[in-house]
Amino acid sequence: MKRLFALSALLLGAGVHAQTVELVQMPFARLMAQVDEGDAAAMVQLASRYKLGTGIIHNDAKCRELYQKAAKAGNLAAIGVCAANGWGSPADPKLAFASLEKASKAGDLTAIRQLGRLYASGIGCKIDKARAFELYQQAAATKDPAALYMLALAFCNGVGTKADPARGLEIMEQAARFSSVVKVNVGERYESGTGCKKDPKHARQLFHEAAEEGYPRAFWILGYRYLAGEGVTQDVTLAVSYYHRAAQLGDLAAMSALARAYRDGTGVEKDLRKYVDLMRQAAEAGFADAWTGLGLYYEEGPEGQPDLEKARECFQKAAAAGSGFSYNRLGLIYERGTGVERDIGKAVEYFTKAGDAGEGRGYSNLGNLYWYGNGVEKDDARMIELFEKSIALDDSWGCHHLGLCYEQGRGVPQDFLMARDLYTRAGDLGDSRGYTRLADLHEHGRLGPINKYGEANRWFLKAVAAGSGEACYRLGHNYRYGRCEEGKPMLEKAHAFLVQGAKIGNSFAMVELADFMIQGIGGCEKDPVAAVDWLTKAAENGCAVALFRLGEAFFEGVGVKRDYERGLSLLRAASAQGNIPATRKLGYCYENGIGVAEDLTTARLLYELGIALGDDIAQGMLRDLKTKIAMRDPSPHIQNFSQPPVPKPGQASLLKSSAPSGRAVHLKPAGR
Repeated sequence: MKRLFALSALLLGAGVHAQTVELVQMPFARLMAQVDEGDAAAMVQLASRYKLGTGIIHNDAKCRELYQKAAKAGNLAAIGVCAANGWGSPADPKLAFASLEKASKAGDLTAIRQLGRLYASGIGCKIDKARAFELYQQAAATKDPAALYMLALAFCNGVGTKADPARGLEIMEQAARFSSVVKVNVGERYESGTGCKKDPKHARQLFHEAAEEGYPRAFWILGYRYLAGEGVTQDVTLAVSYYHRAAQLGDLAAMSALARAYRDGTGVEKDLRKYVDLMRQAAEAGFADAWTGLGLYYEEGPEGQPDLEKARECFQKAAAAGSGFSYNRLGLIYERGTGVERDIGKAVEYFTKAGDAGEGRGYSNLGNLYWYGNGVEKDDARMIELFEKSIALDDSWGCHHLGLCYEQGRGVPQDFLMARDLYTRAGDLGDSRGYTRLADLHEHGRLGPINKYGEANRWFLKAVAAGSGEACYRLGHNYRYGRCEEGKPMLEKAHAFLVQGAKIGNSFAMVELADFMIQGIGGCEKDPVAAVDWLTKAAENGCAVALFRLGEAFFEGVGVKRDYERGLSLLRAASAQGNIPATRKLGYCYENGIGVAEDLTTARLLYELGIALGDDIAQGMLRDLKTKIAMRDPSPHIQNFSQPPVPKPGQASLLKSSAPSGRAVHLKPAGR
């Protein structure tokens, strides 16, 4: 019926007044009086003012309400806008175009600029950006602030004309005189230096002016700047007060930011109940990101108590509102079986929906399934396709993963230059692993032998700046052994990077830092106790090298009281992860009865295991052990070393470890 009514109005055009210059310039009190009298054209003008914050506080809900009311009254421009946006009924591009075209011919300014938007986007018509630009110019000639703003954006973005950010900003400043919304856009351009020279002071002035005019987003921006200390002296209390004001005015992003302040105790007393209440209020008002935030909150667990069912429910609500991030989280939940029965089919479905919703991580995670053959058949062609789709959405992990493919020749011809470009882009998009892998290519001479360590360290430094603990370790290691432009060990530099990496949480940095502390090198005093603390932290992370080094510390009594039993337990844990020195040391202990009863058969097993792992030293130790056994018992069956020894009862358990397994070191996509 609504569509029939709209079409009737379109055909008859009876009693429908157009947006005119008079309405655009009409004083607010008179305009409100005409709205109260039921003037549909006045409603459309008031809606435009609510949209841009022109002489009134910006309010999207009021804008939409007035457009719908005017459409019901038969206003063609309003019918077109509602049909284009799906307000009041499903979107109808054809009706939108027909309505706006007819109204624009009658000189309706709203219809003219909105028709331009349809031509620019191809809504109900073929894309014609040149025509869109003509319409924006036609409407802007009347100095209508809304039309000026659309023309300014056309210049800024190159819609129907050559991109000219400076000209766009010039026009935008004309509109900003009448609009708090446009003031903020202008402020952001001065802040970033888009179309002008950077001017943070002028940007802040515009933000403050827009805030004084009641624009909620201006309060949110000021809150964010003061919280982060961006261009201003950090003031968390003032930041929270701005968030409060923006939230009171209905800004849902500010409400969510205020909630996080209560969660973290930033500028206010920590209050998790207020956090949940504010996030739920924002979520139920239509802010999908708030459902996502609640999902992450419940997933991590308030006070360390995860509620996986609530987390999944929140992610589902956010996903239903179109959140690609939440679709991706749901995919991970079903891939891992976190609080649900593992279901790769559902994981594939959700990863696909995440990608389709614009979340590139969904495609890269789906590509990972095909990389590993995790619940799906390995398919390199499909994997490459998915990584490429994720890259098209600027997903840093997709760049990293496809870089690995080119480096290893997996699914594509090996191409180190392509790998270089992809790793560079991954790093530029925020994944420090990209810079680290690029440094690796240089270090191994994949990109030419010239100054390979200098180039490698340059990229490691970029990864360090991006927060990579691994890069801190690699730089520290290189400076320790003189793999740098100086061409000699730089122990103090090495120590500084190792400390930084250890604090970030890199286990290898912790192990090497412990070595510095034990030896008292690199400008640090000898401190075996502190060294053992770092080794313990790394061992708790499951690092096999740390387990071995900590085991040695207990054997030698370095930084701890000597404890052979504890040392053996740690060596077994390291050996179970394939650590060669630990396996060799265990064999030596069993051969010589150090901390354990002598057991030459177990020693032999351990040496043979070490040889299988690639330990050349264990080969000599095994030869010596065989000689020792032969000297003790010269019988033929003892000398026939090709026969495997018969394990004693319970012997196999000696090689098992109850310690947590470590994380394998490999060059495969990992993490989410």
